[in-house]
Amino acid sequence: MTRSHVDDHAYGEAFLANRMQRLVDLIVEQGNDMLASAGAFIPSRCVSALLLINERESVSVADMAVALCLPHQLVTQRVDLLEKLGLVRREVDPADTRRKNVTLTKAGQDQFCILDKQLKISAVAIERLQQEVGVELSPIILELIQALRRVPLKERMQEINNRA
Repeated sequence: MTRSHVDDHAYGEAFLANRMQRLVDLIVEQGNDMLASAGAFIPSRCVSALLLINERESVSVADMAVALCLPHQLVTQRVDLLEKLGLVRREVDPADTRRKNVTLTKAGQDQFCILDKQLKISAVAIERLQQEVGVELSPIILELIQALRRVPLKERMQEINNRA
């Protein structure tokens, strides 16, 4: 296993984001490999967007950003990429001509069929991975996010500093 300088450092716990980003990067890299081997050319970072578009059939970028808890700009970039790949198209919302909704193209629907099968298998593989290491990480990550939204890290650090 490749370890970072900060993994064993006395301040190692301060580098939680570094560790989590390395995990994310590894999952993304392996997710891309898994998708490619299944015949999908969807970038793994775009999977949640494609899933949402498929489930909603037609959705605005703004609504996607809210639903995925991602910045609007990031969702726009992902939709732009999916559009460039020919998987989605933007259409004027008939109810509000100022809005454009994103829908799957025929190629997007075909790719989603591959993706859907891979997501089912991936969910089981991740579940088994968590069992292997003895930690159900997904709920812990969600709890950490909620805790940091309630009390940001800066406030937590100020409290420690004030007690010193």
